[in-house]
Amino acid sequence: MDIFITPFDKVLMCYLSHSNPEPSIVLNMLHSGANVNCRDMLINSPLHYVLKYCSDKFSIVQMLLEYGANPNIINADRNSVLHLAIKYCEDSEIKVIQELLNYGASVHVRDHLDNSPLHLAVNTHKEAMVKLLLQTNSDINLRNWSGETPLVCAVKKDFVCAVKELLLHGAVVSISTDNGSTPLHVAVKKSSPNLDIIIELMKYDADIFQLDSKLNSPLFLAVKRYYRKPIETLHLAKTLLKFDALQKCYRNKGFKCLDELKNFDVFSELTTFYQACISEVSRMKSELIQSNLSILECSVKTLKDSNIVPGSLLQKELTMQQVFCISAHFPIYRAVIASCLCKTDLQNLLLDLNIFANKDWVDGSLQTITLNGDLTYIISFYLSKVDILNLIIAFYASHDTERV
Repeated sequence: MDIFITPFDKVLMCYLSHSNPEPSIVLNMLHSGANVNCRDMLINSPLHYVLKYCSDKFSIVQMLLEYGANPNIINADRNSVLHLAIKYCEDSEIKVIQELLNYGASVHVRDHLDNSPLHLAVNTHKEAMVKLLLQTNSDINLRNWSGETPLVCAVKKDFVCAVKELLLHGAVVSISTDNGSTPLHVAVKKSSPNLDIIIELMKYDADIFQLDSKLNSPLFLAVKRYYRKPIETLHLAKTLLKFDALQKCYRNKGFKCLDELKNFDVFSELTTFYQACISEVSRMKSELIQSNLSILECSVKTLKDSNIVPGSLLQKELTMQQVFCISAHFPIYRAVIASCLCKTDLQNLLLDLNIFANKDWVDGSLQTITLNGDLTYIISFYLSKVDILNLIIAFYASHDTERV
């Protein structure tokens, strides 16, 4: 491509490379003959310069666009104007991105690593930009040069918010990288796996048995981690099995045997746990939390849809007896069930209980210390819903014993 740049263009580019150009001076340069779409030897346009060098980007970008600047010019490094905007702008400068989009900046262009603007927003950990780009028609499942989708990038970066937003907007959990790794493979292989991300992926039916190019499944990798780092226990592997059973039962899919783990000495323990999960989920499916709504359906719907307010699927508040039963009878899925309950309702139930502890005194006597209602309510604000359920189970059972 032949580059023709006039003296006016050179002056404009030089001026824009300073951090604080005056919009009025830039406008005078354009009126004097500088080309708003001129290029330097690396095919950077004035917009590229502004985004890379200027501190007050919005006012200059807005003026150049109004004057006819092309928002889709790509430089020699295959960086579009939008790529540079995402790279050099902070989330607080989101209006720069919005202005470029308003003037037709393409969300499909790729850089030299085949990263889309959405890839770049995820990789630079910019939440507001990710949310804005997801409101466009960005290809949410586009793979870059190494086969990574924006979802894989978000998992690698431990970008929990982006993972949730991408899944909510239709990111596919089964798309693998060039080495066959799904987002779940990537999550499990991290040095410190993020359980929040793993659970989010499992909510959207991530397959714990899908094989990568080395014929390793996420479940197999999770068990291998245990042998490399026994201090981690089998919590990761059991989390995968727990949510696999939940989703398969909800969708009426068949359960798989764990033959790939039969050479591990934890095979029996994991098989027993998986069978316990299947049994518990099957009972959740058959038992109603209220008329025409099973415990399983209520739990899964609330888990998968962030727009559902906990407790809103219930026609009326649950009684103490109901909360106790559904919590005590499903210990493996207690946290899942808690997600569909309203915390305020649980706090109110807690106030009806006598929360106490027995203390040994120096004289050998035993004294009971009881929390009053005000203290119980204050403390409950710092507890998770699962913690409150555990207290209800513990002290409601003791109250039953006292009544007997």
